[in-house]
Amino acid sequence: MTQRDEEEFSLTPVLTVWDQAEASLIIARLKSQGISAIAGSEAAFNAFPVSVGAISDIKIMVPKTEEEHALEVLRDLGALADQDEVDEND
Repeated sequence: MTQRDEEEFSLTPVLTVWDQAEASLIIARLKSQGISAIAGSEAAFNAFPVSVGAISDIKIMVPKTEEEHALEVLRDLGALADQDEVDEND
């Protein structure tokens, strides 16, 4: 496997949300822009569909090769502004 192949299959988080509906909308938007995206904790959420702080966080993951494009789309959506506020309060 080449380094390019590893980067293509390597996922990186670009956003954390705490609501499955919000995650679904963001993933749909990223996919509409040609970006592969998944919810990082989707399996855990389906097993325990509750919202209890950091336990229920959902990481939006994209291939490392699409990270910059994904961040650009998220900036345009205004989704990163909320993320910055959350990070500052930690």
